[in-house]
Amino acid sequence: MGAIKSVWGHGILELGKTGNMDRHLSRTDRPDPFTDYFDSLKHVLASCEETRITDINAAGEKLFGAPKDDLIGTRITEYFTHEYAGLSDGDFALLADETEGFPLKLETASGAIVDAILWVHRRNEGTGTVSEYLVELHDISGHMRAAKILRDREQKLNQIIATVADGIVTIDEDRLITTFNPAAEQIFGKTADQVLGTSIVDLVPDLASALTDGQTADTDGLMRETYIERGNDEVVLAEFVGRRLENRRGQTFTWVVRDITTRKQMEEQKDKFLLDAEMQRARLEEEAMTMVELAEDFYALKDKAEAADRLKSQFLANMSHELRTPLNAIIGFSEVMKEQMFGGLGKQEYVQYAADIHGSGTHLLRLINDILDLSKVEAGAQELFEEEVDLSDVVRESMEMVRERASRASVAVVAKLPETFPKVFADHVRVKQILLNVLTNAIKFSEPSGNVDIVLEEEPQGVMVRVADDGIGIAAEDLDTVLKPFGQVTDMMTRGKEGTGLGLPLCKSLMELHGGRLELDSRVGEGTQVTLVFPPGRVVPEAN
Repeated sequence: MGAIKSVWGHGILELGKTGNMDRHLSRTDRPDPFTDYFDSLKHVLASCEETRITDINAAGEKLFGAPKDDLIGTRITEYFTHEYAGLSDGDFALLADETEGFPLKLETASGAIVDAILWVHRRNEGTGTVSEYLVELHDISGHMRAAKILRDREQKLNQIIATVADGIVTIDEDRLITTFNPAAEQIFGKTADQVLGTSIVDLVPDLASALTDGQTADTDGLMRETYIERGNDEVVLAEFVGRRLENRRGQTFTWVVRDITTRKQMEEQKDKFLLDAEMQRARLEEEAMTMVELAEDFYALKDKAEAADRLKSQFLANMSHELRTPLNAIIGFSEVMKEQMFGGLGKQEYVQYAADIHGSGTHLLRLINDILDLSKVEAGAQELFEEEVDLSDVVRESMEMVRERASRASVAVVAKLPETFPKVFADHVRVKQILLNVLTNAIKFSEPSGNVDIVLEEEPQGVMVRVADDGIGIAAEDLDTVLKPFGQVTDMMTRGKEGTGLGLPLCKSLMELHGGRLELDSRVGEGTQVTLVFPPGRVVPEAN
């Protein structure tokens, strides 16, 4: 409270001495000007002998909450709070030398505590037997309350500054750092003790130009981005937002500091991502245009292929008509001659020639029929005349049809048929055609005294017909070849075996037409197993 000074000095004391006024001035015997002035003072003024009150002004009555008559004769120290109640007359004499005043607390008649500053002025300079003093008391409670409010605000502000995520750095008009919060310590890698009182330019040299600009900046603030070197040689990018403030003590500048290293990295990644996305979009557009062009080429080729397929179908239909008609005649007449139905031919060679002509014509007719059947399947024109088919019956019928061929080849064909077996919903003629082709191949590629086994099985994946032989077998790398139209394997073991390469491909296509599949498993020198699988949807329920 150094701003509060005593208004009394030797002038008022001399005024009390001149005019031959009595040492114990009362309100009635004081000169009127003195009385008026004495009572007009806003602070307490009391005349005391030692510490006992002999006179007191109106401000004293108001402060202590008691009339003057009750106050006169009491010791002024009685109104001091207990920590100051021990002040003696000798202490008063010492206080008379205190020019800055003595802070203390008073307790009024109502019990209120008042903050005050005490000045003690000597009146008789120690010439009498009793020391006389003029006591001056200033009520500073309002000042104390205001100071407390300011302290509380400053404490709250410091707490806020300490908890914000952004760094707060304030500097005075000399550019010296006055505030450096914990967030700033983390960003700069320095403690507040290291930087408080130092120049902001030493901490961040790049801000020198910004501060020069800030002298004329408006209240919208300044913004700078600059790199900061931390103590561990780490470099971070920081954003500074500054604001200039004017107050009665001069100009201050506040910087809000934010580490934007991660944000900048994310922005760079975003820009890179957008660039990559744009490049990807351009590439996709280019690929889309290529796909459009390829699609156009595909449809053009498709149209050509369909046109060629139609020509092929037309050709095959014509061939069927043009070839079957003479072939039927050749086969028929050669059979008449072979069987010598109208008499002998004269020589046995003619009979053999007629048999050869009949066999060749029959083989050619089968070839034409296979080609036509395969073409129909591939074109989606093959129709199935579906009915309930007993696979056991089909096996028996097929075995009967290949009996003679198997006998000539000295191959035993054996079937293991269960007593009861579910029927399948299929085209009876096509199923028999498939099985005949498979059996014929098994007999053809079996060695003399070989065996061909037929097994019917029912499994969760459907009904199966397995045909296994112990013949010459097929190499693993040739399995795909024999399932393609006209695909044949030619080696020393298969050379001399007749065939067109259409049997297995036709069987495979007809099985797929039934929604099933043909599985082929073979090993050279061990034999071949063909499995015909009819899906569960083709199995006729037993209730039916």
